[in-house]
Amino acid sequence: ELLLKPLSKEICKDIIISRIKEAIKNKKDDVTLFEENVIQELIVLSRGNPQELLSICEQFFTFMIVKKKKFGDINFFSQFRESKKLRSSEDITKIYKSLTERQHEIFELVLKNIEVTYNELANKIKVARTTAVEHLNVLKDKGLLDTKIKGRETVFYVPPEIAYALDGNTK
Repeated sequence: ELLLKPLSKEICKDIIISRIKEAIKNKKDDVTLFEENVIQELIVLSRGNPQELLSICEQFFTFMIVKKKKFGDINFFSQFRESKKLRSSEDITKIYKSLTERQHEIFELVLKNIEVTYNELANKIKVARTTAVEHLNVLKDKGLLDTKIKGRETVFYVPPEIAYALDGNTK
């Protein structure tokens, strides 16, 4: 499997602007048909993945066409995000900031270790396995962690869109 390094937010922004120009087939000045915060949200949703970025842009453009909308403001983008069941970087940051100190510690541990099982967390923070289960499930319920099954173990990890949205905003 080929793993590509995520694109920087600046490169993502350039790609979006070129896609906007292409989509509306107008001059450079018409890029203002998208608010800056809409462009930032498109970047966060793509997680720096070029294919994902183009896919999300295409979905948003299609949504605009269907809704007969010519201006991409943040309120309209919120409708798009809700229709696709996507969360904004602002929502993710609010959830992150609402965590307790212990939850922050556990989130950072999972982020740093890429993935963690109940037993690994219990050993690292020196608590009973049942306590580790509670902590990880709370973070999963808040949408900051996801799970996958590896063998007989449940493994917790920070989804890429969460890590990308919080890039530089964690402790």
